Amino acid sequence: MNTSESERLPRWVRVLGLLILAAQVSAGFALLVLDWRGAERNVLVQVLVGGLAGLACLGAYAWRYHENAIPQAPTRVGLAVLVILTLTLSGLYLVRSRPFLTLRYDLASWSEPMFLLDIIKWKTGTRLYLPADDSNSNVYTPGATTLSYAVARALGQQDSIVFYRLLQQFFLVLAAFFAAMSTQTLRRWATPGADGQSRYLWTAFFFFSCFLFAVNPRTNPYSVFLHVDHLGVLVSMVAFWVMVKHAATHDSRWLWPMLVLPSLAFLAKQHLALWLAAYIAYLWLDGAYSRKHLLLLSAAMTGVLALTMGACLLIWGEPFRYWGFEVMAKHMVRFDWLSDALQESAWFVVLGFVGGWFLLRTREWRPMLGLWVAWLVVTLGSFYTAGATQLPRALGPASVIAGCFGLAALAMMWPQGSAREETPPQQWLRLVCCLLLCIAVFFGLGLGRPPAWQRSSDLFRYTGDIEREFDGLPPDKVLLDLGEWVYLKKNVLMKDRVLTVVTHRTPHYGIIERVRRQEYAKLLLRRWEANKILYDLGVGRGLEKEIRAHYREVRRIPEARGMRSWQYEWMTLSEIIVMEPIPRPNESAAKPPSN
Repeated sequence: MNTSESERLPRWVRVLGLLILAAQVSAGFALLVLDWRGAERNVLVQVLVGGLAGLACLGAYAWRYHENAIPQAPTRVGLAVLVILTLTLSGLYLVRSRPFLTLRYDLASWSEPMFLLDIIKWKTGTRLYLPADDSNSNVYTPGATTLSYAVARALGQQDSIVFYRLLQQFFLVLAAFFAAMSTQTLRRWATPGADGQSRYLWTAFFFFSCFLFAVNPRTNPYSVFLHVDHLGVLVSMVAFWVMVKHAATHDSRWLWPMLVLPSLAFLAKQHLALWLAAYIAYLWLDGAYSRKHLLLLSAAMTGVLALTMGACLLIWGEPFRYWGFEVMAKHMVRFDWLSDALQESAWFVVLGFVGGWFLLRTREWRPMLGLWVAWLVVTLGSFYTAGATQLPRALGPASVIAGCFGLAALAMMWPQGSAREETPPQQWLRLVCCLLLCIAVFFGLGLGRPPAWQRSSDLFRYTGDIEREFDGLPPDKVLLDLGEWVYLKKNVLMKDRVLTVVTHRTPHYGIIERVRRQEYAKLLLRRWEANKILYDLGVGRGLEKEIRAHYREVRRIPEARGMRSWQYEWMTLSEIIVMEPIPRPNESAAKPPSN
């Protein structure tokens, strides 16, 4: 075959390739956006799979018979495709999360009423941690709720549950920004000769990808709910960014924020004090400091963390020790939950190890080793914490950092704009493999899967029925076991919150005495099984028997219908028993009227 005959690809190859590619994009968009559930959905999958096979055949044909006619791979176009893909997935996450994010009631998750307890305490000027028998304290450190209330109050939104949820999303956006900056630094550091003209495209891709890692449903299942995890991810990404900047510059000024960040991480969530060990491991492996300096830095960081814990104990005393340490420490770590956490987070573990392997093959391997081991310390500590829960929610920060390593490794594998070292077919093969790898990772994490969350109109009937039970009574005389939205509007701090009662690892049931004294004019108690109330969730506490000895059932509020797809509907939206005090006989008989 003459060279003149292969200067350009045959027209039929180019036209057919463009048609297949257009069909691929259309089918992929339809799968993401359209909620097709019938057999017609199979057509879209067939178009994607068949189109991929067709493109592979066309590429093989062109490589075999028209190798000299294959143009240079459009690396910047491919990168732009990844930016569009991650932007689309990020937008879909926000659109699909709208039923939760705009919910005016704290009924989306078990964590939301506990979050709002601290908000009510700030509004009413009450201490954040109260005696165990009150059963109305948060089991997490106060950083997330304190910062959220400060921002909400500054903007006049302290009563808006929707605002608090949106604020947590903003925390995740900031976390994605710092994670993207860290990844961009790793990319420039690992590949000094990378194409600088694509810097903004890489930054955009890193940002949207890190946001998707931060909101992924596997290691951050509470991303759409009120929870302290959002600030924990943000502080962890700032801590990682500071460490990366120090590794890249060895500027000693970065040591100052490293002294306080483990303490800030602890205030966000207890187990994130792991950053102290992560920083010590990094500085040791970095090798830039003598043993004396390393000991001084370690002592300084440890001292700041100890002072922070001591200040919390000094301010809140024994209740803080009980709620912040004793309750959390008595959670049992189970091997089956550890195994479940590993299965759910396997993608991120692979990303962290593969990304670390690529980065450790660069010339600057020693500081890279310190960064990678620091991530490993946070990951292992988070796995241990995840073993005490049925969901791997402790792995959010570690999974985003693993994503940073994976993204930096992808940038190293990405074909450069020049074909001096590779032929155009080789560049095309590398580009296609990188694109398919990204798609596989994102969809393997479940980021393209539409959630089954649907907000039924019966929810408003359900909440309206609850609110009517408060009519004509002081709010503090009506005990709603789960849900703070009524009390938030009325500035009322209630005792005997069901989630706090069931969190106790030792008997602290002041609710029993209050029930015996009939301090509440009405009880609204949810059922989680046919014959159990939420107060007896988990282990039997005998609370229902005690309650029925002093209160009688007067009616029931039916469950919110059409909400079975919600993650915690069995807890937050279940049937409610309305109970009122059993009248007590007068201690002295009434005297007959005198003549």
